[in-house]
Amino acid sequence: MNATELLNTGKKNLLEDDYIAAKKYFQSAIKLDPNNGEAHAFLAASYGKLMENGGFMDRIKYFPQLEKEIAIALKLSPDSTVARRVNGLRLIKTPKEFGGNPSKAIGEFLYCIERGVQDADLYYGLGLAYIQTKEFTKAKDALDHGQTLSPNHLLIQQQLGLVNRSVSNGNS
Repeated sequence: MNATELLNTGKKNLLEDDYIAAKKYFQSAIKLDPNNGEAHAFLAASYGKLMENGGFMDRIKYFPQLEKEIAIALKLSPDSTVARRVNGLRLIKTPKEFGGNPSKAIGEFLYCIERGVQDADLYYGLGLAYIQTKEFTKAKDALDHGQTLSPNHLLIQQQLGLVNRSVSNGNS
């Protein structure tokens, strides 16, 4: 397989929630093409998913690798919406003491949206970032838009319930 085929197979595995296999394909693609920013971004995404779905030790194990891969991806492909989106997720899911920054995450998500990316998960991330910055009206708007893209998105529905209560209680 060439690097493009490995990358495409890794993406398929990522979509099928087989994060270990995805990681291996992305690593193989990088071995063949070390300057492929997209492969580094998707490898970072697979580390993020392994952290999200794993335990405490998985977070400790994969966090440095996620940070390394997203830094490489952004250096190689600073205009990549994939890299910027993964970086946005890193910024909202990382505690502030370790470099998390929801304000910067908002910028990353808006960058992707301005370049035409329309995806419910992107708007979910934007909504979470606005919640963390206590911009509840903007969070509601982002989550509402995400729900129009994916009406059955359970995480969006959960956050919308919380945000709607917050906005109706006078928080903006």
